[in-house]
Amino acid sequence: NTAQTNANDVAVIFLDLDRFKKINDRLGHDVGDLLLIEVAKRLRGCLRSKDIVARQGGDEFTILLPEMYSEKSAIFIAEQILTILNKPFFIQGEELSITPSIGIAMYPDYGTDVNELMKNADMAMYRAKANGKNRFVFFSKEMSIAQNEIQFLEGELSKALQQNEFFLEYQPQVSTKTKQIIGFEALIRWKHPKLGIVSPAQFIPLAEETGFIIELGNWILRTACLEAKRWHNQGFSHLKVGVNLSVVQFNHADLIPTISKVLEETELKPEALDIEITESIAINQNQSVVAKLEQLQNLGIQISIDDFGTGYSSLAYLTKYPINTLKIAREFICGITTSPLEEAIVSSIITLSKELNLKVIAEGVETEEEWEFLHKQNCDHIQGFFISKPVSSKDVWMLLHKKTTV
Repeated sequence: NTAQTNANDVAVIFLDLDRFKKINDRLGHDVGDLLLIEVAKRLRGCLRSKDIVARQGGDEFTILLPEMYSEKSAIFIAEQILTILNKPFFIQGEELSITPSIGIAMYPDYGTDVNELMKNADMAMYRAKANGKNRFVFFSKEMSIAQNEIQFLEGELSKALQQNEFFLEYQPQVSTKTKQIIGFEALIRWKHPKLGIVSPAQFIPLAEETGFIIELGNWILRTACLEAKRWHNQGFSHLKVGVNLSVVQFNHADLIPTISKVLEETELKPEALDIEITESIAINQNQSVVAKLEQLQNLGIQISIDDFGTGYSSLAYLTKYPINTLKIAREFICGITTSPLEEAIVSSIITLSKELNLKVIAEGVETEEEWEFLHKQNCDHIQGFFISKPVSSKDVWMLLHKKTTV
């Protein structure tokens, strides 16, 4: 109404505090609430008297900026917000750092009513998060197109399982010394009838957001266990199958009963199943995580930390959790022949693993030079295109019946 009356542009800002939940979890909701109050004070302090700031709920704020004569005016305010929120907060003796992700939608170009402007600013905020957080992004028409594509995929995702559009591929894991196949990692694939192969990077986040990952994850687990049981029945009883668990799956109340039931029904011995979890699960050193990992261990299941070394610095969980294997992230492996730093990191991880009596799998091995380095460092197993790309169930049988080394 203000914009229509004065014939001026209005900007709507949607602001979300990055990683606020971690502060809440670590220090409690009382500290979190005090932090939100201080954030609101700083926001109010850097805005004009005519601007309106409101908390949407949780760690989200909406800001209305009237009389924005150009995007430059909105940019100036957004930069001020980034500056003041990047300064440390001092709450009850704790020094806290937090950053904002900011989405901006301009009236009338990208919204002519409150709901449309809010929706578009929210969409731009999520793009800011996806681009690395601690920044602002203006809404654009391209985002709307991308959002429509996402909504289309969401609708198709719910039908794909019933229509048998999902299938698994298996990437061999081999002994670094002998190149004998010791197991396979099961990888989900989606072949859409019109779109063709849809990347897991596109549909897995959607499945997690919608909760469909539980149903899909159960299908992956059962299918992989059935396949592994067939390997065993054909005389390859030493082979393991690795199955990835998302954070959503791991936190689900029925995780342990579901895995137990699948193992019982497929008659796969528990030690042949390797559950791969991310560091984001392991880094949360709370009792529920410990309890679930111990339950998995008590079933006889192997536990691996996937993409080890990416994004987290605490190593304390390695001594507290019942972990069997570390999988070194391919981001480190690809640099071991060219970067002394990457070489040192990988060597240190292997040495640490040996000290803790953990097995090591190097992911993303693509060259003979990388394999030779890992062999010299006594890395246990390798996985990557140097050995084999992920293959179909049929091609697994070809590999196994031709030879058990690659």
